[in-house]
Amino acid sequence: PQPSTDKFMAVVHGEHEHLIHGNAAACLPQLPYKGLSEFGGSFLANFSALAMPSEVLKDITLVDTPGVLAGKKQQIGRDYEFARVCEWLAERADLVLLTFDAHKLDISDEFQEVMEVLKPYKEKVRCVLNKADQIDASNLVRVYGALLWNVGKILRTPEVARVFVSSFWDSEYRFEDHKQLFDEDKKAIVEELRGLPRATLLRKTHAVVARVRKVRAHFCIMAHLQSQIPWRFRACGAPPKRVRSWLDANLPRVFAEAQRTRNLSAGDMPDFHGFREALMRLENLARALPTWEAEVVAGLDRGIDVEGPD
Repeated sequence: PQPSTDKFMAVVHGEHEHLIHGNAAACLPQLPYKGLSEFGGSFLANFSALAMPSEVLKDITLVDTPGVLAGKKQQIGRDYEFARVCEWLAERADLVLLTFDAHKLDISDEFQEVMEVLKPYKEKVRCVLNKADQIDASNLVRVYGALLWNVGKILRTPEVARVFVSSFWDSEYRFEDHKQLFDEDKKAIVEELRGLPRATLLRKTHAVVARVRKVRAHFCIMAHLQSQIPWRFRACGAPPKRVRSWLDANLPRVFAEAQRTRNLSAGDMPDFHGFREALMRLENLARALPTWEAEVVAGLDRGIDVEGPD
């Protein structure tokens, strides 16, 4: 099958070439896509996995996402949250390639939304300026500068994201002023892809430690919330609605207090608005929140400082 611009397509290793439709791919234990079921049948109808007998695919799995159009066309026929799906994939990916066409460097609202959800994974993001041979040398410099500025403004990274400039098709270059650069960057991106399996263990260790740090921060916030709930609410068995109303009103203060008193890094803190929404969905809030246990935090610290690095 040819690449599709309106579907998510995972390219995986298989003994023979065959296409696996979304619902089946989400059920197969040998494929890591069970979690995609949370996005519903509408998404799974737009997701497929293509198995191919390629040696490269024994170590690497590729996922091609739908193209992003400007204007309202980007929303037509999408009954799922495109940016959330991209975030789910980015969290589990080792490398994220954002591809731009050199001759139409517009970043639509939807593409910007996708880039926003990639901020927590910005160290994985690389940019590809494709079809760079289709414009002359002077215009290429302008386009390259504009791309760096736009991406830096959205991702807000202290260091500029790596940009590969080339033309990724088999035809001869139209403008060959930067032929050497095109060839070098084409080779560099292939080498980065080939190097991914060698660094897998380090990336997984980094991901586990980062997750434990977030769990520690989450526990500290929840325990601090528990300690701040007025004792009369617990003693008198206040209605859940009243407890929820108190928490909603005092959450900004308690959230900041927990970060300050427990010395939590800003990078480990959960998104405030997402945390508030999840908290308000809990049943019987006064009982659902954990109490402070130093042993729990000590165990998480040991996982971060000793067991994780080992």
